[in-house]
Amino acid sequence: MDYYSVLGVHSGASDDEIKKAYRKLARKHHPDISDSDDEENFKNITTAYEVLSDPEKRKIYDMGGDPIKPGGGFGGGGPSSMADIFEMASNFGSFFSGTGFGGPQKRYLDGKNILYRLQIDLKEVLLGGEKEINILGKFKCEKCDGTGSKTYSEAITCAQCQGKGQISKISKTLLGQMVTTSPCPACQGLGIKPQDPCVACGGLCRIKQNKSFEINVPKGIGNGQQIELSGQGEAGVYGGLSGNLYIEFEILPDKIFARIGSDLHCVVKMPLTTSLLGGESSIKTYYGEANFSIKPNSKPGEMIRIHNFGVPINPNSDKKGDLIIHIDIFYPNKLNKEQRKIIEEFAKTLNTNDKQSKIVNGASSFQN
Repeated sequence: MDYYSVLGVHSGASDDEIKKAYRKLARKHHPDISDSDDEENFKNITTAYEVLSDPEKRKIYDMGGDPIKPGGGFGGGGPSSMADIFEMASNFGSFFSGTGFGGPQKRYLDGKNILYRLQIDLKEVLLGGEKEINILGKFKCEKCDGTGSKTYSEAITCAQCQGKGQISKISKTLLGQMVTTSPCPACQGLGIKPQDPCVACGGLCRIKQNKSFEINVPKGIGNGQQIELSGQGEAGVYGGLSGNLYIEFEILPDKIFARIGSDLHCVVKMPLTTSLLGGESSIKTYYGEANFSIKPNSKPGEMIRIHNFGVPINPNSDKKGDLIIHIDIFYPNKLNKEQRKIIEEFAKTLNTNDKQSKIVNGASSFQN
């Protein structure tokens, strides 16, 4: 495997170029984020970065070896003599770094992604705005600026696990002795710790704490949709990437308006006289007053459409869906003598057909 090609950099790339290329590819191919099956690609990217970001390992690789493989990956079973070994050591310093003969191997831990479900109401969907949220997570220690060290000194081998990153425990069972291993709690399984640990985070680079975020609610956001805040998740350790923060929106039901696609629907009850004679009316919406006309002889269930009073099509456009008013009619609770006389006179003017009750094809309204 060509580690330079995996990261898409040239053989003379600087440390910053290698780190930048790795961050970009890691975010793109991380199994928790990518829709495709990128687990193998992510492993290759991580392996390439592990080699090229470590000066000693990169020297081994540039000389034709592979520090990931046993013996350094040199052909012919490795160095042919002790003279070869000393020659390699003189060429690139501490050849045995990370193998128990030299300093600790460079290791890091990426922070986890965070998913936060944010409840908003319909008004916030229509008008957008800012929401402040508080999230409890493992965020960067401000005392040591995320280095884990009080004096910003280099990390050393963890004394508790001797650099292995794991703690072994032997227990006796009926079947004999059993050995179990678990990540070292002192170094989070990394095998290294700061020489002079930060008193606030204990050398862990991050602290479990509440952190405030200002969230921009995009106009027209849909229920269950997410936005991504890159690098705002849990903090990494010893140079590891921070995770991402994902905000998933949960839209609370509205008492007046129902959202269907980009349209809003509501029911407006109007007097019997208005439904018969027609007229002008208005209702309050989250955008302000919406005026509309009622045609004469309007019936229950008919709809009136008001353009551009619905849900924003996208956050950066003034274009909206429609507000659709469903007509309902309310009747007087009781008629006085004068009103009754008027209705009786009105009834006399109706033709015989309009006075008869009629059965209609309405069975479908009772069926699911």
